[in-house]
Amino acid sequence: MPKVNVTPDHYVLLCARQYAATMRKFRNAANDAKRQSYTKMLHYLIESAVTEAELERRIRAKRLPEDVKDRIENNRPLPAGRVISRDEAELIKQVYAVPPVATVDNLTGEEMLFLADMYEGWAYDARMDAFEIARLLGWADGNRALVQVIGADYEPPPKVPGEPDSLLKFLAKQQAE
Repeated sequence: MPKVNVTPDHYVLLCARQYAATMRKFRNAANDAKRQSYTKMLHYLIESAVTEAELERRIRAKRLPEDVKDRIENNRPLPAGRVISRDEAELIKQVYAVPPVATVDNLTGEEMLFLADMYEGWAYDARMDAFEIARLLGWADGNRALVQVIGADYEPPPKVPGEPDSLLKFLAKQQAE
């Protein structure tokens, strides 16, 4: 049996890959019974992916100092004058680089790539502090990793007629223009 290279994001990306493959089957289903079967599988896969992503984020956050962890978990400001070291910035980036699997319900693969580019661009804005730079670069990496497994041609489930775009979809569309 071939050896599988298991990365920290392995199970998150495995669920995402299966979700994308099932979504493609759903779109090509011959009848309502098949679509209903695929719908159940899609719900299971997205719940599994979100659970795996949250567990991976928690594992990565455990390596951070308490004040930085509190900033991530509770959105509390860092102490005045707190300097983020390079090692801490890399750990922050890793926490935010967990692929954002919940976005597969809302964004196309192409829109995720637009967001990744936008996040990366924002990270180089001189007004950003070290924490925000690390967060933005992590988000960019997470989006790109997700698109690598679902494909840039991925299409999310159809929207309910009249349903407004999410903020992320709005931003991605703005970036695309």
